[in-house]
Amino acid sequence: MEAADTSVIGSGDYERFFIKDGKRYHHIFDPKTGYPTEGVTGVTLIYPDPVAAQVWTKIPFVLGAKKGLELLESIPGMEAVIVTAAGEKLYSFGLKHTLKDVSVLK
Repeated sequence: MEAADTSVIGSGDYERFFIKDGKRYHHIFDPKTGYPTEGVTGVTLIYPDPVAAQVWTKIPFVLGAKKGLELLESIPGMEAVIVTAAGEKLYSFGLKHTLKDVSVLK
């Protein structure tokens, strides 16, 4: 699979974190609570504008995986992979079908 004139940008909570009293704290905060987000551990976006993509990677962390994916899919030309804390992988519609065509997804 080749990509041209686009960017692949990722964001995750798995590199910068600590655990205190059994709770995991990381660097992506929910603006409503002021505490680290929960439920999403990683987001990868494919989009022509790398600066915009970097900003959009945080949306699923704050909104949640399913709502975040719905919003990302509404942006023309944006494809996404979201990994939840439970290990579930969610793929944007266009990416899911592209990967299925090249047998990456089963």
